[in-house]
Amino acid sequence: MQSHQERVGYVAYSFLELFSFLNPDGIEVTVLKYFLKQIINQRSNKPEESEENMTLAVQLLVHYSLNIIQNCVATILRVVQKVSRLGINETQRLETVPFSNGHSEKNGTREIEILESILPAIQEKIHTIIKSEMVHILSMMDHTVNHWSFVAKYCQLYYDASCKLDIFRMDEAM
Repeated sequence: MQSHQERVGYVAYSFLELFSFLNPDGIEVTVLKYFLKQIINQRSNKPEESEENMTLAVQLLVHYSLNIIQNCVATILRVVQKVSRLGINETQRLETVPFSNGHSEKNGTREIEILESILPAIQEKIHTIIKSEMVHILSMMDHTVNHWSFVAKYCQLYYDASCKLDIFRMDEAM
């Protein structure tokens, strides 16, 4: 059984992992919490992470200057984002299994776990997404190109997101 502090630390670490996939600026806290719930609920035995633990995790990250929250919009320091990304990549490197034919295969890596938990949720709400969320979704979609299974499965989502962004841009131009 995890202590309360361990649970909050786990949620804070999950926030950092999520931040590594997003555009570092202008992340609305509600969007961040929505995506984080998708990740944690897939990995956790608990049915849903408490709002209190999520708030405490965000406060912990702000306290240690790992991110900034102003007016319910989060920004992660680029160096923190890069280190979080390197941590995920290092885990992947350790989990890569080389074959005798020179090819390698990545076993259920953390990046795949995160994308598999977030992309279906995005797919469900792609037509209701607002402009401020779109840049983060496209940032996440950029990570799918490393995994052919995602490219095939979510190519329509990428197309829909790109089209929606073009519509937003045309509306701005008018």
